[in-house]
Amino acid sequence: MFNTLIRKAKKALPIIVDVNNDINRTVIVAGAARSGTTWLADIINYKNDYRLMFEPFQARRVTITSHFKHGQYLRPDDQNEAFLKPVRTILSGKFKHPRWVDRANRKLICRNRLMKIIHGNLLLKWIKINFPQVPIVLIIRHPCAVACSRLALRH
Repeated sequence: MFNTLIRKAKKALPIIVDVNNDINRTVIVAGAARSGTTWLADIINYKNDYRLMFEPFQARRVTITSHFKHGQYLRPDDQNEAFLKPVRTILSGKFKHPRWVDRANRKLICRNRLMKIIHGNLLLKWIKINFPQVPIVLIIRHPCAVACSRLALRH
């Protein structure tokens, strides 16, 4: 009964309570599209211990990163607060976006975050330098397998 109520409430109003805004509680899974990032994120989050965050650096969809370019690159030593501030907000879990970033999330009360990135890979070194406490897992799949998967998806 209680689980049914939770499911109905979640469908009606996507509420996420992130009770720990420590950046240390965020893990990033990155890779190319169709490289296995969803599979790897599902393995890491098999107990649903994480708030799943999808592509928070998508400028077209996320307001606080609207000044980021598609495939944004930043030099590792770049200290521009225009980039640091929104990334800090996202990594801390203070940012919520039910229609895009949190669309696949199944956790209502969160202490940990798992961020999936497929279009922000050029930011990874910058993130590692500026937020060294955040673990980054980069998955690399054979490029021919990625290409075949992407081609098959278009049909």
